[in-house]
Amino acid sequence: MATHVECAVPLTAKLSGSPLTTSSSVTVERSVGERPHQQKLDITFQRTVRVSDNGEKNYLPPSLGSFPLYDVADLKEILPASVAAKGGFLLPMYQREAMWINFASKEPFAVKVYVGGVNAISAEPAKETEETMMRRLKLLQRKQCVQDYLVTPDQLWLDGIASEDGMVRQFVAMPLGTGYSVEAQITGEETTGGLQIEVTPYKVESALMSLPPPPPPPVAPPPRSEGWTKGRGSSQIFCKTLTGSTMTLEVYSQNTIDEESTIHLVLLLRGGGVVQQRGQMSIAAGGLIEQVIDQDTYDPTLWDRDCGTIFNVQILNSESFAILTGKVPPTTPITASTYAQYGCPYLQIWDEKTTGVVGKFGGVKSVNEMDIENKPSMEKSKAIADVIQSTHNPIVLLNSAGREVGFRTVSDMEKAVRERFAGMGI
Repeated sequence: MATHVECAVPLTAKLSGSPLTTSSSVTVERSVGERPHQQKLDITFQRTVRVSDNGEKNYLPPSLGSFPLYDVADLKEILPASVAAKGGFLLPMYQREAMWINFASKEPFAVKVYVGGVNAISAEPAKETEETMMRRLKLLQRKQCVQDYLVTPDQLWLDGIASEDGMVRQFVAMPLGTGYSVEAQITGEETTGGLQIEVTPYKVESALMSLPPPPPPPVAPPPRSEGWTKGRGSSQIFCKTLTGSTMTLEVYSQNTIDEESTIHLVLLLRGGGVVQQRGQMSIAAGGLIEQVIDQDTYDPTLWDRDCGTIFNVQILNSESFAILTGKVPPTTPITASTYAQYGCPYLQIWDEKTTGVVGKFGGVKSVNEMDIENKPSMEKSKAIADVIQSTHNPIVLLNSAGREVGFRTVSDMEKAVRERFAGMGI
């Protein structure tokens, strides 16, 4: 009979920054070894535009900035009991807004991402059943991959659920209880909501041996950088609250607010009961994005499986978030047409190969497909038109490290031509 081995140094997950301040990342880390060595993974949730949902693939949309994050423990006295009990972190999003998750580490970590308790890679519920094992058996009989996690630093980001080999369906926020979510369509229930992230470290001695040599300094801007940066039509304004504090906000020319203006903010009053379920959000499926889930090539015996951690990321819609916390959520996301107007590029990974890591998401319909099938409304008609349209943005080619591709040798170009026209005798 196997016995459980207690972990000497487990991972911990916390927000960057000080308590009660806006944070943009979750840091998962631990210090191990006789001479303490820190293993660290930073996870951020990136705002982005919804890609076109017309059945065709899209390249990677870049970041429009990180979502703010708040520790539920710091706000438990003003949050509904159902939200406080789940713990973890709080993320404000608008209905139908899209995001992607960024992972940054120097050492290996295995990461499972669940959307409303459903594995975003395999489509399996978090609680394994006999049916789960039967489905895995069938995969193995067909010599298909059963991997249900991603590995950093090989995997730089995750943009959605792994619905096809080499494709994901974009993460899109929708209200809990509406039936749009991946959770509702896979399990038939809609009670968990949000995201759950499980992280497992690599044994520290093995991790140090596995580290690649440091890469040369990048000659291109950081990967998937923000679509707008200061100096491209942006300015600062000041916002004064009832408590007398001042917040500095960055705005853009389309906001039609003069530079260094001062806005006097009256916060919405708290109280009057708890947030209803419609204030809580879950993850639904959006348009197709070209993205490969890399296979785990590390020694399976060297994952420190007893020292992992799991945490909740609860999503509240912007209105409920403001009412409960008195904090200002991010500004309304831009539309696809505005995104195209500014010419922000989509990103393509150079020479990325499919891996067979994919889940059974065939029956999951996208937000756009659900909109079309369900009872029509003006809101749905506008949303359908916005996400179906094709936008003509430039494409930036990235290498496997997420940097722009520079010089390619003659042999590189010859190889690309031969692969493109395979079977034609070139």
